[in-house]
Amino acid sequence: TSLGSSSQPGDEERQAIQEIRVMLVTEKQEWHDAIYGYLRNNPRYHIVLLGWYTRLPLLMAALRSYRPEVVLVDYDTPGFSSRAVESIYAAVGATCLGLVPRGNSSADAAMRDIGCVDSHCPPFDTDELVLKVQMAQVKAEQMARAAKAPMSREVRDQVQVIKDRII
Repeated sequence: TSLGSSSQPGDEERQAIQEIRVMLVTEKQEWHDAIYGYLRNNPRYHIVLLGWYTRLPLLMAALRSYRPEVVLVDYDTPGFSSRAVESIYAAVGATCLGLVPRGNSSADAAMRDIGCVDSHCPPFDTDELVLKVQMAQVKAEQMARAAKAPMSREVRDQVQVIKDRII
């Protein structure tokens, strides 16, 4: 007999898996093709590439419509800075994962310094990229929970000062 459950075996597992919504910013066609192709051919990862943008202003205009959890950003994107990372997070709560050329350790360090949660270099058709996207999504959730936690008046005032500088 059932204990009041009419669900099929495996229903709980299917319901627990949520898509991770990702946007990509790069001018490199080959990087887009590799990432898009790998995610499309591996639906088991539940990562959906919502859009590909070659410029930050185009991304910023689309963020509120698509509401990604993670934004993959090329190190060479013109205008990419800590302010852009903060603006992306402020707009929709998405974290940034930097994409850097292979062997460029200074680019890797720079991406972390400006606020990316991690960075990745080619090849993009690996489980390592998937793991980094999943970890970036977890970080976005953690940051959202922390933002909702009660804070002291002093901390709230400091946060407001920072927001005022950004906007």
